[in-house]
Formats: sequence, C-alpha cells, structure tokens
Amino acid sequence: MFSLLHARTSIARSLSFSTRHVPGATVLLRTARPWICPGRSQADASQRAYSAKAAGAPKRKPSPSAIRVADKLLEKGAPKPEKDFAEFTELELREWQVETMEALDMPATEYQLAQAKAMIADGAPNGDQVRDDVTFREMRVWLSKAKAAVRPPSFLHSHACWRAEQCHAPIWDTC
Repeated sequence: MFSLLHARTSIARSLSFSTRHVPGATVLLRTARPWICPGRSQADASQRAYSAKAAGAPKRKPSPSAIRVADKLLEKGAPKPEKDFAEFTELELREWQVETMEALDMPATEYQLAQAKAMIADGAPNGDQVRDDVTFREMRVWLSKAKAAVRPPSFLHSHACWRAEQCHAPIWDTC
C-alpha cells in the first residue's frame, strides 16, 4: 500500500541523489516541518545531507559592481585592506563595506532612503526619525526595527499544531 510517508521519503531520496551531479548544490532533508512544532529543533544532524562537492566548492568572487563600490569607499577615506578586493569573497567584501560605512559615519544610501520611504508609506512606525541626513548605521538600525514591526504575523501562531498535545503528531493529521 502506497502511503504519504513513503512518497515523502522517496522524493527526498531522489532529491539527495540528483544533487550529487550539480556542483555546489546542498540539500537539507527534513521528515517534519520543525517551525510548526515549537518543541523541535530546526534539523538534527541525522536529518541533514550535504553534498561533498558543496562543502569543497570555491566561494563566490565579488561582482564588478561590488568592487567599484569598494573603490569609491577608498576614495572617500576608507582604510585600505590587507589584500586586493578581487581576492575577497562576496561575503567578505560586503562585510568590509558595511563595517567601513559604519566607521566613517557615511550618509544613508539612496537605496536605504527609498526603502525607508516605501515602508513609511506602508505604515511603518517611527517614520519621523527618517531624515535625509541620517547616517548609514542609524538607517540600518531603523530599517531592521521597522521590518520587524511591519512583518506579517507568523504562521506558527495561527496553526492548529500550536497546541502541545498535537505537537508531535504527523502534520497531515493536525491540519
């Protein structure tokens, strides 16, 4: 007899085998949705399956536009890093840019200002704190607080699985 659990297991197995041939692919196998049941961890080590190629894959190099932004920061007085920007990974370069913009008390970027104006139009709280002369760091803090306040209610609180007696039942029995 064909069961739903058998179908989920076979789909997960086929996904884990098919990603072996894709460089840099990573698959996270889960037998249940842990974000619905509050007592469970995200995924145990036994539930994870990583491709060996993904672990040893080279990190992404920075884009030319990210390197141009870093060069502009150097022109504005940022300290020169130990290595060339082309030797950074994308993540390392982004972290360097953020740290530098916060350290130099640079003004907020146009993207941050546009994002803040759009969020204020959608009803974000404390919109009076947003000015054109706000620093990058102040705007970054305001945006993170506004995103947290505007975020829609979590699926977790409205779901029937929130009750403790149903927490460890299979998900298709609680819905």
